[in-house]
Amino acid sequence: MKTFQNCSGLTEIHLPEPAITSGGFTSINQNLFDGCTNLETVNLRYGITQIAKEAFKNCTSLRSLYIPVTTNNIHVDAFIGATNLTVTCPIIGDEPSKWGSSGKTWYEGKDITLIKYVPFVR
Repeated sequence: MKTFQNCSGLTEIHLPEPAITSGGFTSINQNLFDGCTNLETVNLRYGITQIAKEAFKNCTSLRSLYIPVTTNNIHVDAFIGATNLTVTCPIIGDEPSKWGSSGKTWYEGKDITLIKYVPFVR
């Protein structure tokens, strides 16, 4: 599903919680927002469980992304081509709880700044 691929008019994404928890989608699929060059802000709500490979590929204007505590899988290449990105994500212990595939993190060695928060579990 590449619904928004190359949608240059898309600037913000705010997913309402009821749309997700009442039978809506739970993952951000591969290439879903690939090439959305004017996308700046993404707020993923409670209920999103995974962010797939290249989901935000080449989102060159993406500056702010909020990841909920329900997200338990982020592909190591989810943010390829995103630069100067700040991600707010939950932590468990001293590390962000979201590890990429193959034991590699999705944020190390990339132009990503992490803002960590202690999750409030419902």
